[in-house]
Amino acid sequence: MDDNLESLVQVMYSSCQGGLDLKKYGNSLLFYLFRSSANSRSEALRKSEEVVMTSNEAECLKNLGLIRNGPSLGHYVLTAKGVWFCEKDIIGNDVLIDLIDRDYFKTLSKEEHLSDKLKVVLAVAIASRTYSKQALISMRVEDDLRDRWWGLFQEMSTFLHTNCIIKTDPINTYKSSSSIEDRSSDIIRHTDSMPRLTRSIFSKTGRNGYYLDIMDESGVPVIERLAYVINVVFEDNLNVSNIEDIARYMILFFRKNVVEIAYSTFEEQYGDISYDQMIHKAFYMAMENRGKLMV
Repeated sequence: MDDNLESLVQVMYSSCQGGLDLKKYGNSLLFYLFRSSANSRSEALRKSEEVVMTSNEAECLKNLGLIRNGPSLGHYVLTAKGVWFCEKDIIGNDVLIDLIDRDYFKTLSKEEHLSDKLKVVLAVAIASRTYSKQALISMRVEDDLRDRWWGLFQEMSTFLHTNCIIKTDPINTYKSSSSIEDRSSDIIRHTDSMPRLTRSIFSKTGRNGYYLDIMDESGVPVIERLAYVINVVFEDNLNVSNIEDIARYMILFFRKNVVEIAYSTFEEQYGDISYDQMIHKAFYMAMENRGKLMV
């Protein structure tokens, strides 16, 4: 392939990348496209239509399998082979395979179950509906919410322990490892392993905020992601005799405990009944598809 054709493909690749945060996808556009919804994938690929080329250039690149005809006459989009052509020397086979292995092949071994303390934090994130960057567990001093979150950690710890979801009551028996750090911050600061153990659904912002990344690129909840983190917390402890009580508690937790925080910092939609229904459905999905959920 001559330099001009290679340059065209590289420009199309750069156009597709524009505006995307690929850090959680190993900086791989191909893996991002693989993980994305159909709408997000289409939106990214259509950016490559903006690159202008002659019909002869297009024919050469199509013959190589690097591009295909776009939706509009005379416009072209990258193929998967075209994307990989641009990043294979940057990312490499091993990195791409590791990403696929991490998110689709590696299951939690006995050594990799969440600790009881981390299960409490994750359960609070689920029940508090911290489902995007607009709905955070905020540990910023200026938000003055850390004592409130501590109270939620305490209540959830009691509930999970009483219902035999966790073996200990880690929050109510907590002893700080720091004489100066706030106790809520101390608890949540030690969640470094959580993204790996939740397939990057548990996420952190750069300003001491924590949330569950369950929204797709269009802002629509992906129920499979929610069901997956529910399964990480409750594992094989959900059954037909307790699921209704547990799901009801987790749904009402928001209205009982979080509403004051939520209406000052969250999107109002998270209090909508449709979210109650989604959480209820996600619990049943977690129970019925234990160990089989792909996110």
